[in-house]
Amino acid sequence: MMLINLKITADKNKSRLSGIDHFWSVMMEYEMKGQSFTVSDIQAFTKAGTPNIRTSINDFVKRLAKAGIVALVDEEAKSYRIIERQSATPKVRRDGTILNGVSKNQAMWNYMRTNVGAHGFTAKDIVAWASTDDTKISIETAKSYVAVLAKAGYLIEVIKSSPGQLGMWRLAPDMNTGALPPMILRTKLVFDQNRYEVIGKPETTEVSA
Repeated sequence: MMLINLKITADKNKSRLSGIDHFWSVMMEYEMKGQSFTVSDIQAFTKAGTPNIRTSINDFVKRLAKAGIVALVDEEAKSYRIIERQSATPKVRRDGTILNGVSKNQAMWNYMRTNVGAHGFTAKDIVAWASTDDTKISIETAKSYVAVLAKAGYLIEVIKSSPGQLGMWRLAPDMNTGALPPMILRTKLVFDQNRYEVIGKPETTEVSA
């Protein structure tokens, strides 16, 4: 069997520490600690220099409050608590209408990045925590995603799997690269066995979870 290593570079010019996925992950970190949060708390964990960042955070928090996902718990301090926990980032319109639907990979990745996930998780834990009414994750899907991320170096094996016992993993600290989940890609290419090189540009698509 011939093994071909293909390097694909994608430049999206996006910050790893900004956007609603990042904002929500910070909120969930506070919630997992049983703490409230403010807009300033979220901003402190967001990449400095991001244009209109406070306005963006304010807008997101207000949408969540209208949707009943977060609630103001201290009027004077302007601090909030999450009252509707979920691993996936809520998508909410300005009027508070919730937009359903999030990728399974995003839901699983969100869980792996929490403090709870940092202590170690199994595929069964992912199913229990990351699944929602709109995003059902099977044990097979969780196992597959864990296997791919582990092979790519994102996960550290804490306890090896054994007959009747699922393996336990945790996210490698230096691989907690941001709020967006690693994309699993399927690539079609033409390989010339005589030249031993790829001919033309590879066509790459994301494998849906």
